[in-house]
Amino acid sequence: MRKLSRHLVALCFILPVLTSCASTANETQLSQAAIQDKAAQDGAMSWTVTDKLGNKDTVVMMPIFDFQTKVTKVSSKDAKSCQNFASFSRAEQKWLAVCDAALADPALSAQNKIATEFNRALINFGLGNLDTADAVFTRLAKDNPDFAEPLAERAKIARLRYDYKASAAFAQAALARGLEKPYRGHLLLGKALEGQFDFDAARLAYQTAFDMAPNNRHVRENFERFNAIRPVLKAGR
Repeated sequence: MRKLSRHLVALCFILPVLTSCASTANETQLSQAAIQDKAAQDGAMSWTVTDKLGNKDTVVMMPIFDFQTKVTKVSSKDAKSCQNFASFSRAEQKWLAVCDAALADPALSAQNKIATEFNRALINFGLGNLDTADAVFTRLAKDNPDFAEPLAERAKIARLRYDYKASAAFAQAALARGLEKPYRGHLLLGKALEGQFDFDAARLAYQTAFDMAPNNRHVRENFERFNAIRPVLKAGR
């Protein structure tokens, strides 16, 4: 009975990942609720979130906010607003117009244009426009070989599409480019490897992220969560 119970618990973690494979990988748009639902279906990849009022939510945070991405500081008012909007936990369609106004400013420097395009893509990501966001991240990564952040975002999008192999590749590529905070890449890699059921490699990635940033809440919670369920996951394979 104890052995059966252990395997049933394992299935509770693994089945959501297996059943998710039947979903299409070519959504042109997802609502914010759908993004959260799909992210929550990433098996054991969700965590409990507590808001400023102390309310707890077991739904995973918006994927683009695994970490608040910080890029080049921008100078124009509209560009700064676009950057600020990109760090909000809820995206709104009207924010895109502010980014467009910044991009239309002929005085915007080339570096700030890259940052604003990136932030605009983050807002599209938050709106659920995965294809649109991914296209921009792809272009920015191609045109700016030293810019690692777009690859980290592509790792998140690939994970939402249940393409864990691609997600792992993007995370590794972001690390190879010198991601500003490497622990972020290792955490993204851990999630992708966990999705591939490569639990030993995932453990190493989570451990590396934790060693680099033991006080980071996202890192710590994922590290502790994975270590708690790893024996069950391995037993259920």
